[in-house]
Amino acid sequence: MHSGLKTSKYASQVVSHPLVSLDPTQRAWIEVSGQSIEHNVREIKSLLKKGCQFMAVVKADGYGHGAKFVSQNAIKGGADKLGVATLQEGLNLRSEGIREPILVLGNIYTRKDLLICFQNNLMPTISHIKECIMCDQIGGKYKKLFYVHLKIDTGMSRLGFEAKSFVQYFDDIKSLENIKIDGIYSHLSTADALDASHENSYANKQRRTFLKLLSNISIKKYPEIKIHLANSAGTLIGSEFHFDMVRVGLCMYGYKPSKYQSNLKLKPAMSLKSKVSF
Repeated sequence: MHSGLKTSKYASQVVSHPLVSLDPTQRAWIEVSGQSIEHNVREIKSLLKKGCQFMAVVKADGYGHGAKFVSQNAIKGGADKLGVATLQEGLNLRSEGIREPILVLGNIYTRKDLLICFQNNLMPTISHIKECIMCDQIGGKYKKLFYVHLKIDTGMSRLGFEAKSFVQYFDDIKSLENIKIDGIYSHLSTADALDASHENSYANKQRRTFLKLLSNISIKKYPEIKIHLANSAGTLIGSEFHFDMVRVGLCMYGYKPSKYQSNLKLKPAMSLKSKVSF
């Protein structure tokens, strides 16, 4: 896959010549390796216990690598689900023929956007009871379950139910008949810190808060709900952060955000190349 550098504003004025073939690699170009993406997914999956799912995070146009291209190769490598930042990113993948489960990691809070999410088989991140009620009403109207993921704020302070109130909300959410809780998750804020694996690290503090909340809602009664906490850095810290699924972005593209799992053989997916002319 070749992607040219920034096009000149005069490009539209160029007149093609029958004896000249315009080569996008004439000077400098970017190459993205699908085989490297596929390899990295398999390499990271080797760290996971059997049954632990892999969510390939392809937000921001696949970290600039091309969301459709990355998604297709991540799926070849064994990715189970895809994660995007916005509703539009999810819609773009659906328009490209991607049919795997997609979670929108950003906040969706209007009835209009939730309906679009539902109609395109995208799973929204829900951070408040009022959005749960809207999802239930939409599912009821169309007589089809609305799949959602509930997010809890355990210390990232970026979206999510307040930890103290989540338990009381959970009983109300479970009573809604037209939504399906596909997952419950939180997000680590300092998993790439040098001391992240230490018992008293902030990452472990968040993990313990998460575990306590899961215990308070008796999560073992709901084995169908996927529990997830780890981003790329969290995935590398250790299996205690893996739960039922990991959300991997940076590592999938070939870069390690922390010192952990130094023996992991990742391959950078993007290369910047140029021809020496002088």
